[in-house]
Amino acid sequence: MKHKLFTLLLALAVSVGTMFAEIISAVHIGDLYYNLDTEAQTAEVCRGLVGEQIENLVIHATVDYNGVTFNVTSIGWSVFSDRTDLVSVEIEQGITTIGQSAFYGCKNITSIILPSTLTSLGRGAFTKCEKLSSISIPDGVTNIGGLTFTYCYSLKTISIPASVTDIYTANVSAFYRCDSLLAIDVAAENPNYTSVDGVLFNKEKTTLIHYPAGKLGAYRIPESVTEIASRAFDRCMKLSELEIPQNVSLVGEGAFRMCLGLTSIVCENPTPPTLQSIYDFYETADSIPLYVPSQSIETYQTTNGWSRFSRIQPLENCPQSTHDTIGGQCGATMFWALNLISGVLEIRGTGEMQSYGWRNDGSDVYYSTCPFYPYRDIFTSVISYVMVPPATNAFYDASDKTLYVPMGCITAYQNSTDWNKFKEILPIQTAESEDAVVAPTAEPTTNSVIIEWPKDENAETYTIAIQKGDETIYTLEFDASGQLINSAYAAPACKSHERQALAATQTSTGWQYTIGGLEANTDYIYTVVARRNDTSEVYNTTVPFHTQATPTDIDQIINDQLPITNKVLHNGQILILRGEKVYTVTGQEVR
Repeated sequence: MKHKLFTLLLALAVSVGTMFAEIISAVHIGDLYYNLDTEAQTAEVCRGLVGEQIENLVIHATVDYNGVTFNVTSIGWSVFSDRTDLVSVEIEQGITTIGQSAFYGCKNITSIILPSTLTSLGRGAFTKCEKLSSISIPDGVTNIGGLTFTYCYSLKTISIPASVTDIYTANVSAFYRCDSLLAIDVAAENPNYTSVDGVLFNKEKTTLIHYPAGKLGAYRIPESVTEIASRAFDRCMKLSELEIPQNVSLVGEGAFRMCLGLTSIVCENPTPPTLQSIYDFYETADSIPLYVPSQSIETYQTTNGWSRFSRIQPLENCPQSTHDTIGGQCGATMFWALNLISGVLEIRGTGEMQSYGWRNDGSDVYYSTCPFYPYRDIFTSVISYVMVPPATNAFYDASDKTLYVPMGCITAYQNSTDWNKFKEILPIQTAESEDAVVAPTAEPTTNSVIIEWPKDENAETYTIAIQKGDETIYTLEFDASGQLINSAYAAPACKSHERQALAATQTSTGWQYTIGGLEANTDYIYTVVARRNDTSEVYNTTVPFHTQATPTDIDQIINDQLPITNKVLHNGQILILRGEKVYTVTGQEVR
């Protein structure tokens, strides 16, 4: 009995030994290490050469070991993870599998050439390849798993072949944090997916699956769509305006998470679409308008998720957008406008401006409440019409941008730690802003101000208000042709209202008007509200200004005959000081 047991154990040991003898692990061949299957004569890349720098990596289709040629068929899990030396990768034909996290954290890779023989792409294979700008998936790959291209910040385009039948987009999508992605191009023959203008849909175009985060400007969802998939617009911070058609009835969880660049939403369905997460518009609902069918306003106001919007308005109030200019509020009394063509950002208003910050929900996620944050790589210059630099840290990284400010305010901006990070600070007059957004302006003198405001084709009236503190000094209303149709005055302005012009002067971009009866050396606020025929607002802008001081006893004057001199008031007589000489105003020398 003992002899038979011994014989059985011996046979088992020999069998196990033979089984493991078929795999030779971690064999160093060339630049890499391989696991060799001696029976199948195949090899798997198991790790790179430790301590050696490899910029341009070529993974060959075959390797030789002890006179035997092995076919390389796979790249193992995490083989090249965090190899910051890699710049380019070429994988030769014959390799079929790239393992999970194979190139994770290879942040300096700029190009990857994949073989047509590839069939399997592991989860997170290219996560954090931060400089990779484009990639084409070979026809033969059937699955793109979650995290595959996560944090590929520079990835602009990706091509999906007909063979791919499953793309993971829920929770942490395959394309999460592809912040520069402009287009997902799907082969026409793909049976499950299609793309329109770079946006990913199911084949029937009834579900919008993924919107590229790098696409800039406004977007209208196609009429065929009935469902917006989970995470479809996640972190699409350059999306400025969104139109949701009537047929959309379901919005997946996290579909609009962190869409910080949104300035307005149109939802045409009379029945509010079901939101699988009521926190989808958490970051934007308090600050942007939602336009819905007029008969459904109350329904939206009482529906979970949609009720977060504080500015629900009827569809007919939605302004016709050219999509070239976006903007809105960036503080309680601060406003911004960005021309997407010229790259000029304009700031106007008074008070504090929104800043960058951390989420206050304990998640340690960095984001900005400042609405133009998503466009920081779009605008190249900033024009601030604000006389006193607003408190904000919104421009902490503006070292590559130029700031234009009112003449006389340059020093104040240069001394402000919130604004002195710009490459240069120049007066507004030098700004090359022909294509910039036209904003209202105020040019004060001692007792008057010349105001200008832009003409808008949608506006029927323009209401002008001049305030000193909490007191309204002037209220003027002009029609679309610039005629003064209503006015109201407060003392002391009432003393000069009869001298006011009955019409504004037309300029190349709008209207100009002079208002008198103001106090010298005083802070005022000028507000212009453009309204449609139904009294809804087209724009509402506030511009602070400060009237000039009355000349003091001693100030500098310039005379055609004399160089810069000083004048003084002495015993009721004006005297001119030039060097050590003193003259009367008629030129007679006193001493």
